[in-house]
Amino acid sequence: MNPPPVAGTAGAPLRRERLFGALLVLLLFGGAFVLPPERPLPFDACLWHRFTGLACLTCGLTRAACLFARGLWRESLAMHAAGWLLLAGLAVAAVWMGAEAAAGRDLGARLKTRLLAISLCGGAVLSMFARVRDLI
Repeated sequence: MNPPPVAGTAGAPLRRERLFGALLVLLLFGGAFVLPPERPLPFDACLWHRFTGLACLTCGLTRAACLFARGLWRESLAMHAAGWLLLAGLAVAAVWMGAEAAAGRDLGARLKTRLLAISLCGGAVLSMFARVRDLI
């Protein structure tokens, strides 16, 4: 007979989900350190750029994260102002999801939501700054 669940825990399904998520995010984070920054993706992932030829707000973000991971901070900031934020966000997400997998429950859901909102807003502002800087 299984013991009763502890209050506030979701059990094995949540653990597997968070562990899978943490490993996926960790893979993305690690990719920034090993992929070539000149062309980290073997295809053009941006449909906006493919169809219009114009850069979108996130164009160059993956390359900027790869450059930042290699310690080429000036080049990273020149490529896209939010590359460091993407890399930091991936690191925080991997650790947070790993901790949730270990605990078997959500940890600070409200704080997680607020941090995500702040980082997305900050990324949007930095992305707009990057595009305006390119126009000037």
